[in-house]
Amino acid sequence: MRVNNPKIKVDDLSINPTLICSIDLEFDYSLEIPISVTGKLIGSNNRVLALISEHQINSDYDYGLRLLSKDEKEQSRKENRPHRRFVQLSAQLTQIAIESIENQRDKTSDKSINFSLDLVIKSMSLTKDISDNRFEDFIKIKIAREYSNVSIEQSEWINKFSEKLGIGKFMLVELKVPNSEVPDFWNKLFELLRKNVTDMELSIRSGDWQKTMLFARKFFENIKIGDKKKGHKEFREELNKKMTELQHSEKGIQNLYDGIWQFFEFTSKFIHDKDTDGNNYEVLPIPSKEDAYFVYALSVGLLGLLGKNLE
Repeated sequence: MRVNNPKIKVDDLSINPTLICSIDLEFDYSLEIPISVTGKLIGSNNRVLALISEHQINSDYDYGLRLLSKDEKEQSRKENRPHRRFVQLSAQLTQIAIESIENQRDKTSDKSINFSLDLVIKSMSLTKDISDNRFEDFIKIKIAREYSNVSIEQSEWINKFSEKLGIGKFMLVELKVPNSEVPDFWNKLFELLRKNVTDMELSIRSGDWQKTMLFARKFFENIKIGDKKKGHKEFREELNKKMTELQHSEKGIQNLYDGIWQFFEFTSKFIHDKDTDGNNYEVLPIPSKEDAYFVYALSVGLLGLLGKNLE
């Protein structure tokens, strides 16, 4: 038995996150037949992600064995024309397994992921030829272990795996869109902020935490309308009016502006090498997944708050 052409894809028909691991199983039909294939899906850290087993077939198979003469056996070996059986194995992933995959992928420079298939293959073969009439076993059940590796590049993982496995899947938030009575300049700002949030989401799906922080910094730069700059005056006056109508105090509104400014400062630390005075070079923080999700969630919340106050 030989294992060739290993591939992995997402099972689109499964409710639970499941991978389909497929292989081409080669064997000499005249001398042996496969019985079953099971095994384990191993991550790049050599930890078991899931047990895999054969739960589906593309068509029925009907194999049989017959006694061959010694010459027929030898001829079959010389011809070396293997029979191929396409095998599909299911690997149901838990949330912990998915998180482990993402953590390992995050550690690789090219953001790819490597899997190993640790397979247990059971097969049956005839040990005797037709001329051998000794009273011995003539059927042999063989249990063999085979290994195969599968690598999935970043682009393929993002496009074909991430979303289907629930990676980068966020809570749905209904964003309030400013109504038609709101001045046009507000609508333009809102669309710009929404694009910043979309860019953050795409970066998170790609596992690019640095780029997420870059777009977060752009978001907070665009939304810090309370910084009393001349160009932000009309934005600030309009939002102050709307929030006052909702019984927010002047101090509370200023607290909101101050908080936005502080998060602009926070995200800037991931981007700029120099301090705020432009003198000293600083070591840039290394963004983590938690940093990325935090600023994304905060941005979505602020965008929803802004839309609510302008509806």
